[in-house]
Amino acid sequence: RCEAQVAYAIGKAQPVGVFIETFGTGTASNEAIQKAVLEVFDLRPAAIIQDLDLLRPIYAQTAAYGHF
Repeated sequence: RCEAQVAYAIGKAQPVGVFIETFGTGTASNEAIQKAVLEVFDLRPAAIIQDLDLLRPIYAQTAAYGHF
């Protein structure tokens, strides 16, 4: 089990904080996981939009009148 929290500030491309909590279930320390996340993932907003293809409006029909 893992919870990841990423904090941003207006005008900053990189997150100002990345926090990992494994609730004692991790095989690595929270700090080691945090370091790996920062090395592996590009957490800039523009990169997240590109990586997850968020500009493709596949959700527009669902969002128009509620969930269903």
